[in-house]
Amino acid sequence: MSNAAVNAEEFFEEYLECAVFFAPASGPRSLVTLGFDRRLKHLVQSDALTSKKWLVGSSTGALRFAALLGSLVTGENLTRELKNQYCRMHYKDGVSSGEEHRVVGCHANGAIPFSPCRKDTPATLAPMMRRMYNICAPASHLDEILAHPHARLAFIVSRVKSPFDRLPDWQLRIVFAIFAFFSLFFNVAPLLLSRIVFYSGDEVPKFLENGVGGSGNVEFVSLVKDNIYEVLHATTCVPFIQERCEYITGIGPGLFIDGAMTDYQLNTKMPSTLPSLLLSDMDHPAVYQTALDALIGLRSAPSALFEHASYVHADPSFSASLPEKKAPSMCDFFARDYIDDPGRRRRNWNAAFALSERAFPSCLWSALCHTDQGTRVDTDAVGLRTKAHGLPLYAEPTSGGIGLAAIWGWALRRARHAKASLALP
Repeated sequence: MSNAAVNAEEFFEEYLECAVFFAPASGPRSLVTLGFDRRLKHLVQSDALTSKKWLVGSSTGALRFAALLGSLVTGENLTRELKNQYCRMHYKDGVSSGEEHRVVGCHANGAIPFSPCRKDTPATLAPMMRRMYNICAPASHLDEILAHPHARLAFIVSRVKSPFDRLPDWQLRIVFAIFAFFSLFFNVAPLLLSRIVFYSGDEVPKFLENGVGGSGNVEFVSLVKDNIYEVLHATTCVPFIQERCEYITGIGPGLFIDGAMTDYQLNTKMPSTLPSLLLSDMDHPAVYQTALDALIGLRSAPSALFEHASYVHADPSFSASLPEKKAPSMCDFFARDYIDDPGRRRRNWNAAFALSERAFPSCLWSALCHTDQGTRVDTDAVGLRTKAHGLPLYAEPTSGGIGLAAIWGWALRRARHAKASLALP
């Protein structure tokens, strides 16, 4: 492919064609990409979006997109309130000294609990999470959120299959440990878990049916006023950390857990008719399908998933610029240093949010989408590197890709796979 100059207006027009946005289920690490939400809110308020968009997520991905729509209908900044609630949440007792890593399998990408040696209990966390659900989806505005004219929600919940759903926690821990071990070698997730997609509006998001276990392992259920808080509880219900979720209106009884167990970042192949964008908050190009994949870090999503999808991820310079030199993590809740000094954790988390809000509009959108800046982007088959306002942007083809046409994989319909990386000051 020869070099081609693509002006900012063309980028902007192609970006508006995006039909689906995916947010990862990465806990507090999502603060890295929350600047995107403010930008999308601005596009809606300025009537720049002419077609409906799907906002898809599980766990914290669901919370942030609920807050985004809540912000649009209330006129308040619920995304910022969501961040503030993350920062306020604090385990007072934490874990026994030296036992942090026995409580959760800590990894840079997230945390999965397996051991009961925590001093704090699920009852400690429950009122904090209820507060979070009410921030994201104010009860007085649920009708407007669920019937928003510009966006549809799709929240994914993982369901533990029978007979495992009837096991007490101590037995379920053993099952999960065995499941995690065999996941290293085989795709055993469909034997233990199924997926439930709760969606707003009248259109069923069938494009999500090809996840873990395929179309026979997913159920689609309407997201309504009567179940939205139950769904938010279920999709954020980290096993053994939160109180069990055992009933959802529209489904009935069962054992429902964090949607990250089946849908961590991207776990479905998108059709060509729905160009999509994944917001990855990692500082590397790997994309993970499930939470266990992210925890172990050995198996990333196959390139086939990106035939009609693109993603943006943070550059390592993002974390390096924060006070703690690392991105927020769920493990921070259980770190002894942060339990003893919660202000230190909050400073780092607030800094991540502030940097994301500043960098997303300034780099990915303002630099590329405002023609009065005179920004032009040169692309070729090898990759892209340009500077806008002194901040470097990176994009490069994934393995198996034909080449890079633009920041977004579908921008000129010339790239089969693409990713973009944002290097921040």
